[in-house]
Amino acid sequence: MDRIRQPRPREMHALALYLPILGSLSVPQLSYSVEQPENNKTFYTFLGGGKLSLPVDIAVAGSTAYVAYDWDKLGIYDCSDPMKLRQLGVYKARTIGGGAPTNVDRVVVKGHTAFLLTSWGGGSILQLVDISNSRSPKLISQYDKFNGTARDLVVVGSRVYVSTGFGIQILDASDQRALTTLRTYNDALSFGGLAVTDRYIFAATRSVPYPGVTLLVIDPEQLVCIAALNLEMEASATPGGVAIRGNRAFIAAGSRGVYEIDISNPNAPVRDRRLVIAGDAKWVIPWDDWLVVPGDIRISFFDPQKDTAYFLEGSGRINAAAISGDRVFFLDDRKGIVIVRLTVKPKQ
Repeated sequence: MDRIRQPRPREMHALALYLPILGSLSVPQLSYSVEQPENNKTFYTFLGGGKLSLPVDIAVAGSTAYVAYDWDKLGIYDCSDPMKLRQLGVYKARTIGGGAPTNVDRVVVKGHTAFLLTSWGGGSILQLVDISNSRSPKLISQYDKFNGTARDLVVVGSRVYVSTGFGIQILDASDQRALTTLRTYNDALSFGGLAVTDRYIFAATRSVPYPGVTLLVIDPEQLVCIAALNLEMEASATPGGVAIRGNRAFIAAGSRGVYEIDISNPNAPVRDRRLVIAGDAKWVIPWDDWLVVPGDIRISFFDPQKDTAYFLEGSGRINAAAISGDRVFFLDDRKGIVIVRLTVKPKQ
């Protein structure tokens, strides 16, 4: 596997918020522009009874953003003009049988299908939604046979990998109208984020009842754990998102930042270092040679080769981020969708 390439100097242009540099780091030249989307206030809504519906996850395909809200909705937005975002459609998530509303916790978009992890008092439901017509999204099917609360999902081809409170379930989605379970991996651990390669599943887990984060490397065909690496025993370390870049794995671990792990030998992964990120690291998103890490009120842009970081301040809590082309879309629970444009700056 290729190692991370040496990064190039960059400019970062914020389309909605000021982008400052924190700390006395040796960093590439930074420039920004401050522009406010005209109708940005429409991207979060108050519901009856004082319930605030906040954006919690986002997926982007081309110039269309799909935003999961923590109270029953998937919002679909046209972002082709970042200064004037337009709502195209809304899907309302319900329990099986169309009863109670469900929280929408995660969204993954593949082709004309949105895969939603939703939750309610009775458990978790995976909902497949036809988004071929953005103005009128329609439910395709639902699946609720999970062993514990579903936490993360990865879609590869016709397979859906879901981490739960006690393991991993691999589903067959070749017939999207009737999902079936292919394999189940159970363990006495609380599972967080997942990453899937052509040969392995990498899972961030937390020991129960002991604190800390452990990386598991799992053979998806045999469903056996081939390696386990204990990373941290701090109570504040929580298993978040996992990203793979070449022969490196990166795991978000809450207030402990991001762990970088050498996986050149998947049977014997080695902890390399811990990257200190502004706020609690929830997810790790590779972008070119960089890592984008949403966390609390800041989003971090980190160059793992040079130990260089930019921090973008939000006005509220930053819940998630997604990347499309040269733009990073992130969710601020006060501002809604914020778009940052990143462009390559030629070397001087």
